[in-house]
Amino acid sequence: MLKNKRSEFARLFQEFTNSYPSTPDGVHHVTAYEEQRREGRRNFDTVVEAADRGEVVTDLVLLKLLPYYDFAGNLQKGAWVHIAPAIRGNVTDWFQSKGWTKAEDWPCVAEAILNFVRRCNEDPRELPAACREFSQLPYSKGFQTGMLTPILNALRPDDFLIINYKSRHTINYLSGESYSLSLMDYPILNATEHELVEELAENMKETGAPEMRDADLFDMFSHWLVAVKKYFDKPWLKPLTPPNLEAELQQILNAGGGKEQNLLSSIFRRAVLLHQKSNTEGFLGAQAHDPAKFSIMVGNLWKINIYSVQWGRPIVPSSIETTHGARSVFWCPKPYSTSLVSTTL
Repeated sequence: MLKNKRSEFARLFQEFTNSYPSTPDGVHHVTAYEEQRREGRRNFDTVVEAADRGEVVTDLVLLKLLPYYDFAGNLQKGAWVHIAPAIRGNVTDWFQSKGWTKAEDWPCVAEAILNFVRRCNEDPRELPAACREFSQLPYSKGFQTGMLTPILNALRPDDFLIINYKSRHTINYLSGESYSLSLMDYPILNATEHELVEELAENMKETGAPEMRDADLFDMFSHWLVAVKKYFDKPWLKPLTPPNLEAELQQILNAGGGKEQNLLSSIFRRAVLLHQKSNTEGFLGAQAHDPAKFSIMVGNLWKINIYSVQWGRPIVPSSIETTHGARSVFWCPKPYSTSLVSTTL
C-alpha cells in the first residue's frame, strides 16, 4: 500500500464503518457473502455431477456458475444471484449482440468455463496458467474477472478473491498500480488484494466494523467507496468554491474565446477541483519542437486524461505560463495562482 494513502484509507474506512453496514443495504451485504458462497458451491456440485454423467451442461454453466443481478427475471429462471453481479439478463443475447460469441460456440464456452473453474478449484497454483489458457481461446472474449471470480471465491474463499470494477479501482488506487479487469491480470490482482487485506486487517477491525471475513469487509468497503460514496467520480462541471472563483474562471475563459473554450473549461475546472481536494497538480507544457502546441494533463500522473490542443497563441497569455522541453507548469486561476509548480513529466 502506498504510504501516502494510509491516513486517507483510515479516514475513509471509519466513515464507511459509521455509515454503511447498519443500513438495509449494508446488512444485506454483510449476510450475502456466505449465503451466496454456499449456493455457489451447491451449483458447482450440481454442474459437475451432470457433466460427469455425460449430460449437456451448457445452460447450467451459464446460469449457475456466473453471477447475476437480483432481478425478478433472473430469479425466475434460476440464475445464481450474487452481491457482485455481472449479468443483467440473458448472457447469450448480450454476447451475441456485441459480436463476441456466435450462437454455435456456446457449448464450447460453457465447457471452457467449467474446465477453468474445476482446474483452479483442484489446484490454486494452476491459476496463472488457467487464466492465460482460457484468455487465449477464440470464444473467451468478454469473460473477465467480474464474471469468473465470484464462483472461484465461492469454492475457495481463502485463495481466490472477488475482483470486479469496484474492487479493482480501489486496489489500484491504494497500491498505485493500474491493473485491468482482464482475466490475465487476475493472478496479480488477487495477490495484491491479499497483501492489502493482510496489511489493513487490524486497522479495519479496530473501527467497529461487522464481524466477517477480512477480504469480504474490504470488498464491501470497495463497493461503498465506488458505488455509494462515489469517491472516484469526476465532477467536471461542478460549481467551484468559493463563488468568486467560479466567476473569475468564467471571466478568463470568456476573454479567451475560440473553439477550445469548452475543452479548456473542463480541464481547468478539473485542475482546480483536484487542487482543492487533495493538492493534486495539473500540468500544461509546451512541446519543444513546436512552442505553439501545448499538452495539457490534469490529475495523477498515471493514465488519467491527456489532451493536446493547438492554437496560434496562448488563449490567456497573462494566466498561462509554459516552459519548453520536457518540463511543465501547474496552472490554476487566482486565488490559487501562488501554487505554480514546475515538474518534469
